Parts: sequence; C-alpha cells; structure tokens
Amino acid sequence: MLLHKKLIVEYKESLKKAFGSAAEDYHLRALFQKEVAYDLCCILPISKYKEKQHTYKILEIGCGSGFLTEYLLTSFPNAHLWITDLSADMLNACKQNMRSFEHCNITYKLLDGENLNSSFAANHQFDLIVSNMAFQWFRDADASIEQIMSYLKEDGALYYAMSSHNHFWEWYESAKQVGLINGYKKIIPAGILMQKVQKINYGNTLNFLKYMSQTGINQYTPNVYLDASSKNCVYKVRSALKLCDAMHKGFITWHAAICSLNF
Repeated sequence: MLLHKKLIVEYKESLKKAFGSAAEDYHLRALFQKEVAYDLCCILPISKYKEKQHTYKILEIGCGSGFLTEYLLTSFPNAHLWITDLSADMLNACKQNMRSFEHCNITYKLLDGENLNSSFAANHQFDLIVSNMAFQWFRDADASIEQIMSYLKEDGALYYAMSSHNHFWEWYESAKQVGLINGYKKIIPAGILMQKVQKINYGNTLNFLKYMSQTGINQYTPNVYLDASSKNCVYKVRSALKLCDAMHKGFITWHAAICSLNF
C-alpha cells in the first residue's frame, strides 16, 4: 500500500513537472487541444445559465493555459468560475492569459481533479463541471469521473473532452511491436456526443515525440502498459521510431471524444 501511494505521488509530480515546463509555450503550441476546447464549449448548456446568471457555478478541472477557460468566460460572463489545475505553472499561465477577464467572478485554485476530497470542493456544488483533454491523465478515469459527478447539483451536468481509442495509435502499435511497451488499453469514454479526429503529418516520428515534449506530453498516459526493462532502452526507442516511420510516414492520429454526463 505504501509503495502504491509512493508511485501515485511520483506520477503526479512527474505530471506537474512535465506540464509546468511547457506552460510558457503551451498556449501557442497545443493547437489540437485548442480546437477541441472550442468544440466542447459550443455544446455547453447556455440556456440553463441564462436562467440563473450570477448564481451559476462552474468548475473547470485541468485548465492548462486557458483554452477552455477563455471560452467559458466569454459564454458565461456572469457565472462564478472555479478554475483549477494540478500544475501551479499552468494555473499561473492561465491566470496571465485571462487578464482581460479580471472583472469576472473567477477563483483560481491549485487542485488535483482526481482527488476532489478537499475542503474547497466539499463546500461547493456546481451547476456545470467541465474539463478539456485532462481526464486521460487520471490513473482511474472511471472512478474519478464518478467522484467528480458527486459535486454536481441535482440538475447539473459534466461536460468533458479526453483522448479516445485511436489517439496516437500509430506510435503505440510500433512501440508495442518492438517491445518498448507491453500494450495499451483503448479508451472509449462514457457519454460521447461527438468525436474529433485529425491525422497530422510531422515529417517523421521523432518530430512527433519532440512536439509532445514541448507541450508537456512527454510521458505515457496510464492506459499504456510500460515494459519496465525498456524504460531507458535507446535501441528499442530507435527501433520503434524506424518502424513507425516505415509504416506511417510521419503521420500520427489525434482522437478526442467530447462527452456529457448527468444524473
């Protein structure tokens, strides 16, 4: 049990470090995430907000540099927004990017969306909880989503986007074939309303991995089963790169599902 807790702490710290190091440039580089945030915001329940206005409460989990945050502040200008992230650097970047919305009712909080059992969350019930491309980083997304929904009001709803089953499949299959990873679980999120798929040409797979590092996505999500013996195996990484290039010519698929759940 102690070892398990230690591994969770190490995993969370690695996420903070990875995304924290990318916070300064994330807003310029993470173009797919920005597009998904826009698609997500377009389907949010504006009509319910118009009925409540100033009493409407929104929680955003994993704000990153603020793609979805900006759309929320534009679409729900009189609501009270709680904007949260696991990374202090990302939260600060979001706050800086939202300077033009200082007149809005915003509370910024450093918060682990996978563990809302805090005095902050326990004292609130929300009309709307939203998240853009964050839940795939949860160690147990299903259990976490169930916990998150317990903080909704009776007529509240959860709207979220996360990576889905074909996300980066070209790289994962190549890494699996050379033994760099043992396999990966294809995630199919609950409550899918729409899906966004883009196949992007990076020229070669190494450029793709460099891009991942530059945006903080420089480690595997929990649905990828790593081979511990391959952690620092340069040979297997090179083999996976070579195979992926040969099979897919530098093209990598991005796949996000946009979802909604309520009681």
